[in-house]
Amino acid sequence: MSVDVLNRPSRDVLLMPTIHLLGIIQRIIATGQNTLVLLPGIGDVMIFPKRNEYYSSVKDMAEFCDAPIIKYKLVVIGESDLSTEQSVCRGLGELMWHFAFASPSAQLLDEYSIYDVVKFKQWPNLTRLPSTPNTSRIISLLTRHPTTLAHVQQKLKIESSEIHQVFNAAHYAGIVEVVSRARAKASAPCIQVKPSHEQNFFRSLFTKFAKP
Repeated sequence: MSVDVLNRPSRDVLLMPTIHLLGIIQRIIATGQNTLVLLPGIGDVMIFPKRNEYYSSVKDMAEFCDAPIIKYKLVVIGESDLSTEQSVCRGLGELMWHFAFASPSAQLLDEYSIYDVVKFKQWPNLTRLPSTPNTSRIISLLTRHPTTLAHVQQKLKIESSEIHQVFNAAHYAGIVEVVSRARAKASAPCIQVKPSHEQNFFRSLFTKFAKP
């Protein structure tokens, strides 16, 4: 059975503002463990990292992504926990787009410069994904011609925050290709906390799946 596994008061989470559901999902993928992410009253997402797939029972993904971290439960599951009724899975890139889009940060990921020449390798399926008013225009430009995000803003005349939101989601969805770098930059994850705090927080969030 699953149980509440996070008993930190909400003020403790507020002291670590970089903790977001996207970072938790990244950690799940890094561990390679099949994991159920449950938000009581809203639904759940089953993540299968090695298969690069997920299953969701969530009807409103924006609502699911927007809850405080303390509301989620994480349960380690097995392959057999996916029933035949739940057998239609989707690619993890789609899920990562959802979570990245809900991230509170409107800043470009640290590993990129607005002067890097980049492109999108493919169109995401926007019929199933959140988008901004100009998402299609941004994708159209970046799938047709490798260019810089600075040029995208200049050409489309839209706010940089909107471009960054779409680009960051595309990065996590795995469809960004860097054609050339403006300058050498050390890669850095978008979501960081001090290692000891992050490790303790993540351990406290996980519970093993127990069967009678």
